[in-house]
Amino acid sequence: MNTVRSTTIPPAQLGAYLTQMRTGVPVRSAPALALTAMRQTAAGHVTATATAATPLPVPVAGEEGETQQAQQRATREHLKRSLAHSKLMSLLVSAALRQTQAVKEYLPRASQWLAECAHQLATQLLRNAGLDPATAVLSGYHQYEVHRLLAALIERNPDWVSQRSPEKLAALLAPPLPANAAWSSEERRDWASAGESLDLEWGYARALARITVALLEHDFHRDRSAVLADARAVLARAATERADRLRQRLDLDASTYRIALLHYLNIGGRLYAATLARVHRESVALIQDYQACLNRRDPSGADAIARQYRERRLGYDGIAFHFAATLHQFDGLTLDREPEPSEGFMTPPASASPTHRLGCAPPTASPSPPV
Repeated sequence: MNTVRSTTIPPAQLGAYLTQMRTGVPVRSAPALALTAMRQTAAGHVTATATAATPLPVPVAGEEGETQQAQQRATREHLKRSLAHSKLMSLLVSAALRQTQAVKEYLPRASQWLAECAHQLATQLLRNAGLDPATAVLSGYHQYEVHRLLAALIERNPDWVSQRSPEKLAALLAPPLPANAAWSSEERRDWASAGESLDLEWGYARALARITVALLEHDFHRDRSAVLADARAVLARAATERADRLRQRLDLDASTYRIALLHYLNIGGRLYAATLARVHRESVALIQDYQACLNRRDPSGADAIARQYRERRLGYDGIAFHFAATLHQFDGLTLDREPEPSEGFMTPPASASPTHRLGCAPPTASPSPPV
């Protein structure tokens, strides 16, 4: 996918930036030209997506119709498994972005921890149900739910990978049931479409709500409506590209294609929010190091940090670049590595290949820096 190059900041400008901050002059750097162009084309891109949908096929009767329906059921089943695996991997990548270690180093450890915890939790659940784990197994759906629960937990608490042992976590999550416990089964309603346009708007609203929360916690001192417009443009492109790849692979019809598109909007919102937070965090840390060099009158050290800031593509304009790198990691776990039917979608891969290059702009220690 196309990426956006961040604006470079020469050391002289970086020093002038900090001087202006100390005198109380607000600093707002202009968005990159590519982001501005993407804002202008975002609405048109969504409209094109909506109008490109093909009409539903006319039902066919007889044996040919039964064969067609069987193929459609098989396609939907494959789609469900692909999207479920994709959701699980997005939670792992989001967890990796929320901790300090390099993503490519964290993912293998998290995958191993997830597999061990899932085994312990499944064993505990079977014992609670009075079944022998040596002979009984959870259904594929419930194995996935166990993995999804654990992945959602480490997305919020990524350090649990090194702080919580699988045995203790399983005991915490699945204590023995009381003798008189009789829980009613959960009712799950099938997804119902509200219409193509409304489905898409709802998908964008969910994704942008997640990004808004991250933006409020990691302030880039930019107009928030412009930041969200940038995010929507990037999400439109990323979700459409991945849904198109899945449509080509599985020969999706219009209705199933929309499900895939909404899925990738949701995934994109999660990963964009996590990327935004990481870029802000790493940029602030480097900016504070730059300020420390200036305070101790170390211009050569400050120049070196300015070069590092530029090379790592930090700052607001670098978010789209790092989001593309995040998607590369994610694709390596999903679309570029389709799980075999026998392995299902619950076992995460042992490693991730692409390089991690994640990294807001220059500051004081107290208020959040304008990045």
